[in-house]
Amino acid sequence: PVVRRVTVSPGEGLAGVLEVVEGESYLEVAQDGTPVPGVSGGIAGDGERLELAAANEMTIRAGNAGAVRLTINGISIGAMGSDGAVVEWRITRAGG
Repeated sequence: PVVRRVTVSPGEGLAGVLEVVEGESYLEVAQDGTPVPGVSGGIAGDGERLELAAANEMTIRAGNAGAVRLTINGISIGAMGSDGAVVEWRITRAGG
């Protein structure tokens, strides 16, 4: 898998939205080290949306990175990778 590190500095903590578009994707999502129940280890379908919130760190692993779009602290990061790619991102707050 491809691993990407993203550091975000504005605001207190991390808040965002994960959206699945034009496909489906296997997801593992952890907020401050705690897996998100009902999401992690499952398949998210086209159109699913997940509100994210963490004090210091989020880890997101996508089995179809091209279908997963992220917005963190109001910044659109876009697709996590190419269609069909397995990608893991670790997003941390600067100083966190």
